[in-house]
Amino acid sequence: MLSKETAKKIRSAVALGGKALDGRLPPKIGLLNRNPYAHIWREIKQKMGKSYKDCDDIDEEKILDIVRELVDNPY
Repeated sequence: MLSKETAKKIRSAVALGGKALDGRLPPKIGLLNRNPYAHIWREIKQKMGKSYKDCDDIDEEKILDIVRELVDNPY
């Protein structure tokens, strides 16, 4: 399980990443507006195979890399 400090770092990175992605995500059929924060959380869950809360502290860097990659390459 994640420590409180690590979980806080991840939530902060997702908040900054979501802000950076706002308005940059490509349109999706059935959605008028894309939620960049939900997009990041969904990608973390998909790539890690579980919720970030169920990950361990050693997974912190991998999760932060996922956030960075999404911000750098939102498509």
